[in-house]
Amino acid sequence: MAKEVIQAKKARIKCLTSGQAGTGTQRRRAVQSPIDMVNGPLLRNILRFAPPLMLANLMQRFFNAADTLIVGRYCGEAALAAVGAASPIVVFFVWSLNGLSIGADVLISGMYGRRDDRGIAASLHTAYGLSVIIGVLYTLAGILFASRILDWMAVPREIRGQAALYMRIYCSGLIFTSVYDFCASILRSGGDTKRPMLYLSLSGLANVLMNLLFVLGLGWNVEGVAIATALSQLMAAGVITYHLLHEKGVNRLDLKHIRPDPNLAKQILAIGLPAGVQGMFYSVSNIIVQASVNLFGAAAIAANSAATTIEDFVYVTTAAYDQTCVTFTGQNAGAGNWKRIRSLLLVSLVLVSTCAFTIGFSSYHFGKTLLALFTDSPEVIRIGLIRLRLVGAFLFLNGLLDIFVASMRGMGYSTMPTLFMLTGICGTRIIYILTCFAAEPSLERLYLCFPVSWVIALTLEFLLWLHTYRKHCRIYKE
Repeated sequence: MAKEVIQAKKARIKCLTSGQAGTGTQRRRAVQSPIDMVNGPLLRNILRFAPPLMLANLMQRFFNAADTLIVGRYCGEAALAAVGAASPIVVFFVWSLNGLSIGADVLISGMYGRRDDRGIAASLHTAYGLSVIIGVLYTLAGILFASRILDWMAVPREIRGQAALYMRIYCSGLIFTSVYDFCASILRSGGDTKRPMLYLSLSGLANVLMNLLFVLGLGWNVEGVAIATALSQLMAAGVITYHLLHEKGVNRLDLKHIRPDPNLAKQILAIGLPAGVQGMFYSVSNIIVQASVNLFGAAAIAANSAATTIEDFVYVTTAAYDQTCVTFTGQNAGAGNWKRIRSLLLVSLVLVSTCAFTIGFSSYHFGKTLLALFTDSPEVIRIGLIRLRLVGAFLFLNGLLDIFVASMRGMGYSTMPTLFMLTGICGTRIIYILTCFAAEPSLERLYLCFPVSWVIALTLEFLLWLHTYRKHCRIYKE
C-alpha cells in the first residue's frame, strides 16, 4: 500500500512538471531554451536570466510610481492620498494575477526540461485562453466593488470619491495585465526574459508620456494617471501577443487554437491558484495595515503611499530572483535533476539577500531625498521615513522567504507553501494589529508587524522546504 502511494505521488509530481508528455520523437524535436538551465553554469545563467526580469518588474512598478509621483507633485496632497488609499487594492489584483501566471511558467518550463513539443504548444494556448477569462473576471470585480472596498477600508470621505474613480479606471485595464503576465510567463519558461522586458519598457515610457499629457497638458486629476496606466497596459499586452503570433516553432500562438484544454488548465491552476491566493491574502494583510494607517489622517496616508512606492522598487528586484528560481527549478524538476535544485536554492539565497539588503538599506539612507520627489510636506516626509526605517531596511527577509516558496513551486508544490505563508504573514499581521497595535496605537508599532511576520514565515517555509525536498528525493530514488 505504501509503495502504491509513493508511485502515485511520483506520477503527480511528474504530471505537474511535465504536463501532457509527447512521444519520444516529439521530445527530441522540442524547442531548445536559449539558456541551458539544466546543464549550464548555474551562477552565470542566473545572472543572464534575472536582470531582464528585474528591469521588466521595475517597469511594471513604474506604472504606479509614475502615477504617485505626478499626482503628488501636480495634483496635491489629497489626490496623492486618494491614489495611496486605492493602491493596496490595486496591488491585491496585480499580485494575484502574477501568482496565477506562475502556473503556466512551472508547467511549460517542466516541458522544456523533458523536451515535450506537443505539451508546450498545447499549454501555451491553454494559458492564453485562461489569461483572457481570468482578466475579464478581475476587471469586472474591480469596477463593481470599488466603492464597497474603500468603504470597508474606512478611507476618509474627502478622498473617497477620487480613490474610487482611480480604482475603477485602473481596474478596467486588468484584463491586459492578465494577458501580459501569462504571455511573459510563457516566454520566461523557455528562457526568454529580454523581450518581455523590452515590451514593458516601451509601454512604461508611453505611460509616463501620457501621464504628462493628461495631467499637465489637459489638466486632468487622478483620472488622467489612471487612464494612462490602463492604456499602457493595453500596449504591453498587445505587443507581447503580436510577438507570440509571429514566433517560430512550437511556442507560436495561433488564435484559432485558443481553446483551454481542461486537463492542462487544471495543472496550471493547481500551481497558479495557490500562488494567486497567496498574493490576494498577502495584499489583504496590507489592506488591513492600510486601514490602520488611515486612522492617522491624510498626511499618514500620503506618506505611506510614497514610502510603499519606494519599497516596491526594492521588492521587484528581489522578485526577479524568485521568478528565476521558479523557472530554473521547473526545468530541472522536469529533467529529474534534484541535486541541482539544491545548488540553485543556495545561489538564489545569496543573490537575493545581497541585493535586497543593499538596496533596502540605501532606500532608508537616502529616504529623505527620495520622499521629497513625491511631496514637499515636511510632515509627510517625516512619517515616510518611519516606514522606510522599520520596513524597507528589513525587506531582505522577505526576499529570503520568497526564494524558499519559489523553489517548492518549481518542484510542483504550491498549496502547502501558500498555507504556511498565509499563517506566517497574514495570520501574524492580523493578530499583531488586533493585540500589540491595538494596545498602544502608533505608526512605529504598526510598521513593526512587517519584520515580525517575515521572521515567523521564513522559519516556517525553511522547515517546509527541507521536508519537501527530502521527500521528493526519496520518491525519485525509489
